[in-house]
Amino acid sequence: MTTTGTWTWVHPSWRDVVIDHLMSRPADRLRFLGSCSVVGLQLALSLAGGGDGRRELPLLHEPADWQALRTRVGELIDDMSLAEHNEVLSSLRSLLDTITDADVLKTVGALTDEALSRIVRAWDERKATLTRPVLANFYELSVQRSR
Repeated sequence: MTTTGTWTWVHPSWRDVVIDHLMSRPADRLRFLGSCSVVGLQLALSLAGGGDGRRELPLLHEPADWQALRTRVGELIDDMSLAEHNEVLSSLRSLLDTITDADVLKTVGALTDEALSRIVRAWDERKATLTRPVLANFYELSVQRSR
């Protein structure tokens, strides 16, 4: 745990225990999704997790989970650093490249569109100086969504 009280890294086996707990308890899952950090967002959007590497989107089982995630992404984007924006963009790109289920793809697409729009607004409000990798990642995701 860091001095600010947020988790930056935990042992993978401990993380799997927490994920297993959240997967089986909808109320706890919603509470987590509604208050998580950027690391928690990445966990929710993760692919190829678990002991056998086949666990996908471990915390997104029901429409309420997706809605909680969408709300939390919107809340966090304004306060994220450029590096954190880039991490979220990368997670969304990976999902869009990997997901084959049409319903999930539609939901991820809507989440992505909202995130892109909010990130642009955050950059404009800050008058952010964008780095090449962040801008390239944003551009690639925008192109991916326009196809």
